[in-house]
Amino acid sequence: MRIFASGLRNAVGLAFNSESGELWATVNERDNFGDDLPSDFFTQVIDGGFYGWPYAYLSPNKVDNRMAPRPDLVAQTLTPDVLLGAHVAPLQFTFYQNKQFPTAYWHGVFIAEHGSWNRTVRSGYQVVFVPFQNGVPAGQPQPFFSGFVPDPTGRGVYGRMVGVAIASNGSLLISDDGQKLIWRVSYNADKN
Repeated sequence: MRIFASGLRNAVGLAFNSESGELWATVNERDNFGDDLPSDFFTQVIDGGFYGWPYAYLSPNKVDNRMAPRPDLVAQTLTPDVLLGAHVAPLQFTFYQNKQFPTAYWHGVFIAEHGSWNRTVRSGYQVVFVPFQNGVPAGQPQPFFSGFVPDPTGRGVYGRMVGVAIASNGSLLISDDGQKLIWRVSYNADKN
């Protein structure tokens, strides 16, 4: 046994891209920096890579001064591939290797965001899509399945996304532990 990579605070989702064989993760970053810091992220996990926890976050230039200094590790901190936003709580994700959805979704990633509990204005509570091209992210996260926060400054939400999976017919299955149900999202070209 050996450490493959380190410095990932809370890598909840882990999966291999079946096309490239690379390991990817969603990471819930640290708390108590305020509403907008630091961003949670989605990134390729590189063998031997160090991702900052607990000495730095998001890059070698952002040091967590609440910790005893470790400039040697801070200098090794890798910058994540995709920033998702502060406290969105990304959980499971899946690479879309099917063809039911339009071509813009092929080979991209769907990420379930459970949602913030520690922001003045709520964020997350949705599934986002990250387009990929040639095995790497090719754009910013886009809301795909959302509308679960009626009042971003209020208390109530309609759902909290946890997991995503692809059904045998290519539709997207989404688990929601707020409503305790499974959503199925499919595409029908005849009705569009």
